[in-house]
Order: sequence, then C-alpha cells, then structure tokens
Amino acid sequence: MNKSLFIFLGLISVLFIGSCMETKRNGKGNGEPLDIESLLNAAARCPNRYQCPPWDSLLTLAEQPGDTVLLSVLGEKMKNLEINPHRGIGPLIPRLLSAWLQYQGEGLTAVQQNTLEALMMEAARSSANYRQEAYRALGWIRSEEVMDFLIGEVQNEANRSPESREAAAEVLGSMLKTLELPRKWLNSSDVWLKEMAVVLIDQMDFSSNQEALQQADELLKGTALSPATEKEVILRVLNLLILIDEPEFKPVFQKLQAHPDPDVRLLARKGLE
Repeated sequence: MNKSLFIFLGLISVLFIGSCMETKRNGKGNGEPLDIESLLNAAARCPNRYQCPPWDSLLTLAEQPGDTVLLSVLGEKMKNLEINPHRGIGPLIPRLLSAWLQYQGEGLTAVQQNTLEALMMEAARSSANYRQEAYRALGWIRSEEVMDFLIGEVQNEANRSPESREAAAEVLGSMLKTLELPRKWLNSSDVWLKEMAVVLIDQMDFSSNQEALQQADELLKGTALSPATEKEVILRVLNLLILIDEPEFKPVFQKLQAHPDPDVRLLARKGLE
C-alpha cells in the first residue's frame, strides 16, 4: 500500500495531463468538454441505475479510444477524502473506473498503470462494498503489482472481512494463467487459504488451455477425496463440482457418500441427483 501511494503521489500529474484537453472525441460537437461532474451528480440521483441517461453518457465516454479526460476527473475524485464512498457519486467512481479500464486497459502505458493501481489501492481504504468495487476495477489492470496486492488482501485476516477477502480471491483467480498459486494454497496449513484456492480455480479461464483444465479437475477431485482435507474445503470443492456438472465428477460424489461428516454426505448426494 505504501509503495503504491508513493507511486501515486509521484505520478498523479501524469494522470491529470488530459484534464485540460478539449476535443470533439471527449466533448460536445463544438469542442466544449462534457461536464463530467454534472453527469456524475445526475447519475447519482437516478432512481434506477439500469435506466439512467447520465450514467449511459458516462459509460459512452469511458469507451472512447484513448480517453484521458474522464480518467483525470475520476483520479481527482478518488483523492478527495470528503467524498462519501457510500453515498452520492461515491459508489459510482470505482464502477466507472472499472468500465474505463475494461475498454482502455490494454493500451495503458506503464506510468498510467502504476498510477491507476495507486488510485484503486487508495480506494480500498473504505467499506467492504466499496473495496470490492475497487478489486473488480483492479482486475482490469493485468500487472504483477496488482496480483501481489490482491494476494495480500486475501491473506489480510486482521483487517479484511471474509467477504472482502473472497472478493479479492475472485478477481485474482480471473488473472491467473497457471495453477501454481492454487496448488500452493491447497498445500498450506491455513484452511481459509485452501478454500480460497478453490475460488481461484473457479475463476480461472481455461478456454484456451485444455491441459490446464484437466489438471484443475484432477486437483479438485484429489482434494475432495483426500482424508487430510478439512470439511470446509471439501464443501467448497463439492459446491464447485456440482456447479460444473460434469459426469466425470460422479465417482467423487459416490465415494464421499461414505464420508464421516453428515454435511459432506448430504452435499455429495446432491451431486448425484
């Protein structure tokens, strides 16, 4: 966190370079910039976020190739500690930044990436809901620094709720390319980390790597059937296997009918239905 905030303080001027830009791409037809703050305030007042023209206008701006104007405004707002993250425009900021990153993230320079990481880590100072929005936004920045930060959040038992830690694991899993970290956590003595290893596997994208998918399936089956696996971890695995719903997992459900724990047996029966 301290490292990222140091980066933020040193590079924030780079982020704000686009704040004075006035282009037809980012503004109205006559070159006048959109009043982003007014749009944010109007979107915050919308009774229905799914039918909100100001919010739609902000999303359209986020989609514009090479946008820096919206980014600079969001960066300024996220520095403003007077903004309540639970009210008004507060909850909109990480959602909008997440949308911006979805469309712009692949083309970010290294400087912009570091600055955005610092901003989102600063956003994580607040409540669980706001923090989870920050995690999701960070997921669009595919960098080692973000991954290290999310690993730290998952492991931060003292200062993070279980819900926040699991949310961080979900985003982290979507960024993983190999099973190295899930294997490491499954071999840990920490039951929570073992559970989060299952979350990581659940969120990984195996669409272009069938070999890794087979390895993940074998890892899940072996974890569920190991006599050394804790009940909480087995239940995590079983819920995931039920969700995947593949015939190859039926033998796992059948074998766990003999498990000594009634909750495990109950969930295993559900997998056979």
